Amino acid sequence: MGKEQLQKLALWIQRELGSLDHGEIHITLKVRDGLSPAGAYVRVGTGTQQLTPKMIDRLYASRTRNSLRNIPSPRAKLSFNQLKIYYDEKGFTVNDSFLENLDLYTPNGELNYVAYLLADQNSVSIKVAKYAGTNKVDLTENEEFGYCSLIKATDKVLDKLEIENKTFTKITGAARRLEKQMIDKTALREAFINAIVHNDYTHEVTPLVEIYADRLSITSYGGLVTGLSREEFFNGRSMIRNRELMRVYRDLDLVEQLGSGMNRILAKYPQDIFHFSDNFLEVCFPFAEGYITLDGKTARDYDDSSSNTSTGTSSGKRRENVGKDH
Repeated sequence: MGKEQLQKLALWIQRELGSLDHGEIHITLKVRDGLSPAGAYVRVGTGTQQLTPKMIDRLYASRTRNSLRNIPSPRAKLSFNQLKIYYDEKGFTVNDSFLENLDLYTPNGELNYVAYLLADQNSVSIKVAKYAGTNKVDLTENEEFGYCSLIKATDKVLDKLEIENKTFTKITGAARRLEKQMIDKTALREAFINAIVHNDYTHEVTPLVEIYADRLSITSYGGLVTGLSREEFFNGRSMIRNRELMRVYRDLDLVEQLGSGMNRILAKYPQDIFHFSDNFLEVCFPFAEGYITLDGKTARDYDDSSSNTSTGTSSGKRRENVGKDH
């Protein structure tokens, strides 16, 4: 129990018992270890439901201790040359108060976890996995982009997605040549940036990109921000999980006004490309109809061949740490 709570308790006791003509009064306080479900309820419809310890811990964490600004960096010595270059290119003045202006210190004056993510060197990477078929049996590529400023890692993954988002050609009956990318370029970019800025980094889990024969998925950790419903999410309402990180991405024109990204995605795709769970949020983009791989196979061909493949084996070529920067 904190000092402020003890002072409030003392005032309450004095107010309630001060006028009673008693002799010596002994008061015993029982303090539970940790956060207790006793007396903690959440409204469900017209009724209430008692919170579980897990629900209480998650709610408390999302509001207090797990703010990236309050978490000290795992490394005390950090450099920010890459970040300063990005800011300088956008015309910002980079001076001695640069880090302080970006709120990269904890209340105690230590570099925080946001600073760690944006530093020239860290242990954070974004994985991009590629599979030959429509499941995870045959891994063909496994690249990591990171170990540098998260801004630089973001740029690298965006370049990778641009390469993977191939343009295919379709000949119509009127001998017209139509060209179309596998995934809408704007929607893909918005989904990836959203995954980066809204990811919950407190458990050291980073967004994951997976490319299959018929789709591309982007998975971020943390699920929906506490207090944001799915309806509000799809309506473009925004609750920022990582305020300091969002500010940097807005400064560098990687994101625009809040909530606009969702509108751009839903302008091209239905809501059911989003998959929600307690801890993860996945956006799954199906490839445009008519897409054919270089070997002439369609997604259906991969479905047929993968069904005859023995599970538990993989002939995938692993390429790790391609984007590693030391």
